[in-house]
Amino acid sequence: MVAWRQTRTSGRVASLIDADADADADADGDGTNDEITFFIYAGWAAWQMVEEYPSAVPTWDTTPGEEDHDTGADKSYVYGLYIDEVLSMRDHLGADYFYLQDDLYSVYALADAAGAVVERYEYGDYGEVSVTAEDGTARSSSAYGNRHTFTGRLLDDELTLDDGSQILQYRNRFMATGSGRFLQRDPIEHQIVNNYYTYVQSTPFAAFDPFGRQPKWRTPTDARPPDEYCYRGPTKLCRNPKLEKRMKKDCDNSHDRLIQLAKSWYRKCRKGCSAAYKKCMGGRDPWDADNLAREKGCDLIRDLCQDTCRASVGILYKGIKVSKALCYLQAERASNIRVPVNRHCPPGYTE
Repeated sequence: MVAWRQTRTSGRVASLIDADADADADADGDGTNDEITFFIYAGWAAWQMVEEYPSAVPTWDTTPGEEDHDTGADKSYVYGLYIDEVLSMRDHLGADYFYLQDDLYSVYALADAAGAVVERYEYGDYGEVSVTAEDGTARSSSAYGNRHTFTGRLLDDELTLDDGSQILQYRNRFMATGSGRFLQRDPIEHQIVNNYYTYVQSTPFAAFDPFGRQPKWRTPTDARPPDEYCYRGPTKLCRNPKLEKRMKKDCDNSHDRLIQLAKSWYRKCRKGCSAAYKKCMGGRDPWDADNLAREKGCDLIRDLCQDTCRASVGILYKGIKVSKALCYLQAERASNIRVPVNRHCPPGYTE
């Protein structure tokens, strides 16, 4: 019997009851589950599994911040810059193992501290994993308890379907590797997706979906923080002319609205100058000889006001023109993506 407990707020798996899938989780008959594996999440808004505990999470004694080590971690993990870039695993014996991943962050090998490969992984189109020893001998499951597999996501051996399809955790949803379909509907119902159950619109070699919410038509390095190291292999450019045209049209619409706002502001500014001139004259006859000096001062104020209006609107026009050029540039960059040369362009993109 296998049971799962999930957190009430995030839906993430908090514990696995009867980890080795015994026939009876309550073997001693005391009314409690004998085996519970606890999963601890942290990093990237608590979406990365960092530790597994075999029976209970660590507790704290009366001194705040001091951890009781009666319960040791069964496994602990270290991650890199990308959310699914798992770097290493330490087991309960203190042995360190290191992950080797491809450009989609799928784990293809596990190495020990000496650098020797101890286990290899091969995948079907949608992540159906085949585990082999370092010499190629087939294994039914990982001999090291490794859960990180296709695109760096966690494999749930305990949830294997009756047809043999394995189940991968994609944080917000579970995906069946045999069909390439999620078991739950897309929680945000992304607009570009026609089928809310497909994995990356059936293009697993050109896209990825670390959160199980919407496909990203880019190499996984785009999910990393900016200015960090990226995929350095040969790439090719894929263009989406329709997307670029639509984005540039949005730029034109924004430009037109800003121009209208600038013109409206200029008219109001000129009206303000006229009102200031009338107030300066105080309603007096400008041709009255006694008011000639006052008239000159008011004329000067009005001219300075109007010059300021013209200069300001000129600066606004220049800024709007620059913003349109930058918007066009952003549209071109956003509609063009680079993918590895051995992968096809996503749907809607052409080379």
